Amino acid sequence: MKALSIKQPWAHAIVMRWKDVENRSQWRSHRGWFAVHASKTPNRKARYPRGWRTPDVDDLPNSAIVGVAWLEEVVTPHRRQLPGVDFKKKHPDAQE
Repeated sequence: MKALSIKQPWAHAIVMRWKDVENRSQWRSHRGWFAVHASKTPNRKARYPRGWRTPDVDDLPNSAIVGVAWLEEVVTPHRRQLPGVDFKKKHPDAQE
């Protein structure tokens, strides 16, 4: 099974089905089930959207598989979602 490393608390949100979009700068060809791996270092500044309580990252597991999720589709990223990435060089076929 394929796995994707994601920082907490986002790994928790994906497994709980609260977060259904994960932004990446690399294309993935895999579709279907994948293991959600909580990376070693959490994102301590992360905050869930208004109305959702962000769990304390110290209470969430790290460096472990925390669940599975289904990858349905990969969409073309918007260049504003990729700070520090030369969008046109990385994705020459993407439409603006």
